[in-house]
Amino acid sequence: MVEFQCCSETVRPQLLLQEYLPVQLEWSRSKEIVRYLEYYNGSKSLVKMACNGKIKNMELRIVTDNERETIPCDLCLFIHDREVNIIFNKESFKICQYIKNGRIQIGLNDHGGLEKIDIMDLSDEEIKHIKQELELQ
Repeated sequence: MVEFQCCSETVRPQLLLQEYLPVQLEWSRSKEIVRYLEYYNGSKSLVKMACNGKIKNMELRIVTDNERETIPCDLCLFIHDREVNIIFNKESFKICQYIKNGRIQIGLNDHGGLEKIDIMDLSDEEIKHIKQELELQ
């Protein structure tokens, strides 16, 4: 299980709209060394993260890349009117702590492991982009 620290309140995440990427969140563009993790469901990677204790970048995509550390999980994605929920393990879905940073809310279990990411207050354009890119994949 990967542990995450609180995101800095001074660095707000940006939701970037890019072709072929339903969701890309970026906290920092710094060149510091980070660890790459992929959470996958079955044989395809679905969520890729760069972190150094704090999450720096998170992408939702469907790719195959065996050069990074992969963590199997029971990944679920829910799209609501103005919110997207990414749940990493629905079997042990017990959130003990939420970390809010801008429009992003990260749910952690009692061991500090990542269980859920909520992207809130999405615009119509952002929701349309996410649905469209997911349909293409």
